[in-house]
Amino acid sequence: MVDQEAFFESVRSGNYAEVKRLIEAEADVNAQANDGSTALMWASFYGYADIAKFLIEKGADVNVQEIGGWTALIIASQEGHIEVAKLLIEAGAVVSIQDVFEYTALMKASRAGHKEIAKLLRAAGAK
Repeated sequence: MVDQEAFFESVRSGNYAEVKRLIEAEADVNAQANDGSTALMWASFYGYADIAKFLIEKGADVNVQEIGGWTALIIASQEGHIEVAKLLIEAGAVVSIQDVFEYTALMKASRAGHKEIAKLLRAAGAK
C-alpha cells in the first residue's frame, strides 16, 4: 500500500519521477489530506505544470474543493500559474466555483494582479 503522505510530499517537492512511481504503485490520485487538499492542489500551488498534467491524465478530479472551498483552479489563479490554470480549464475545471467566502478563481486572480489569468478565466466563461 502506498503512503499517501509520501505521495503528497513528492508532489510538494516537485519530484516528478517519484510522483510517477507512486502513481504506478497505485497511490490514490484523488486522495485528500485532513484539510481536504489533493495532490493536484499542491501541484497548482507550486506551479508544477508537468505534475499537474500527469495527475490530470491519471484521473485527478479538477473540481474537488478543500475545506475552505478552494479548488486547484482557484489556487493556480491566486498564485499566478497560468500554464496550470490552462491545463485545469482544458480538463474541465468549473471556472465559477466559489470558496466558502464566495470568491471565485477570477476574483482571486484579479485581486492578486494576475491579468493574463483573469483574461483566460473570462475567455472560459468566468463572470
